[in-house]
Amino acid sequence: MAEFKENERLTVSLFPMFNILVCTIGVLIFIMTTISVLSLGRGRTLKIVKEELKGEHDKLPHHFVWDGLCLISIENNDTVYFDKDMTVFEDSKESKTYYEELLKGTKSGNLIKTIKGNRETDYIVVFVREIGFKSFSSFKEFVKSEGVDIGYEPMDNFSKIKL
Repeated sequence: MAEFKENERLTVSLFPMFNILVCTIGVLIFIMTTISVLSLGRGRTLKIVKEELKGEHDKLPHHFVWDGLCLISIENNDTVYFDKDMTVFEDSKESKTYYEELLKGTKSGNLIKTIKGNRETDYIVVFVREIGFKSFSSFKEFVKSEGVDIGYEPMDNFSKIKL
């Protein structure tokens, strides 16, 4: 019968077991992430609930939707359509002039003027759709040049917003 010599003892390696464990954890994380993303679904409705101002430093948000083709004021139910591709502007002066002319006399333009006058208590929140991300920077720069605080939230192209 064959016997092992003293220096040829078998050792147990746990390396393959750890590989299998890490791969299994990775697959489980992938499955959980996929289920979470799919549960969000297409065409869902985002409901915006306005909170009352509690502190003296709180600001009131005014909501807009940007998709690169138009600017929608959720509060006024006003839509301003753009007749130019918003990515063609090379300098901020040209884009500012275009936005001022386009928004003049509209409900959205009047709301932005009101927010500009109340910049200590009001600010703008823009929901930016996927198709409008390339052109959003010019509008953001226009709002900032007016001295108004602006925040934005990315959203998919199919979600609906309800105020």
